[in-house]
Amino acid sequence: MYLYVDPGTIKFKTLPQEITELAEEAAKHALCPPSPLLSGEEVDIFSKGGYLSLQGQVKEVHGVRMTRTQVPIVDAQLQCGQRVLAVSLWRDVALTDLYAGDEVVITHLRPCILSKGEGKYHSSAYTSVDITEGQLQEIVAEVIGVSEVSDTFHLLSTDLEVFIVPQNIVLGTPEDIINNLPLQVKLKHKNRRVIEIKSVDNSFVYSLLKKKKKD
Repeated sequence: MYLYVDPGTIKFKTLPQEITELAEEAAKHALCPPSPLLSGEEVDIFSKGGYLSLQGQVKEVHGVRMTRTQVPIVDAQLQCGQRVLAVSLWRDVALTDLYAGDEVVITHLRPCILSKGEGKYHSSAYTSVDITEGQLQEIVAEVIGVSEVSDTFHLLSTDLEVFIVPQNIVLGTPEDIINNLPLQVKLKHKNRRVIEIKSVDNSFVYSLLKKKKKD
């Protein structure tokens, strides 16, 4: 069902109209179709019609790519139970800030079979991505690498964990940090998204890794 509204559309006021429960349910389904949460391990998942939702951990995320018509797409690998599933997010949901290790619920996916016989899940116009809020953790990490991505710094630790640090809580440039590697820092983070970072000692780099003071 589609409703088209344009400058010529006229809105009328009438007496209250009674809407049947059946009509109300049909309207809800039209605005947001059902999308049952599945495990991803069902053997008949690609033979069912309609939409489905998946819950799992992001194992891998590739960078945004564009189609010839300039539609953004992100390909990801999602761990659901014992299976790793291929998921492609299109359009607006492709711009979701996703990182490996995130626990997510992705709704309104459409399963399909690729030409090679492999199964894959594609987002739809109804798809939403809900990232589970992780617990705040405090750790000491030794940073051995730095990468600047958009408006964030990605810090690589000795155990190959990647921590995402907003640039607004870091003073200096990646080169300033690189020149002081390896660097031990105290991190407060959720799902490896850093909300506070400090150096372990009072060395020169402390001035680079302190939160900016408010004006």
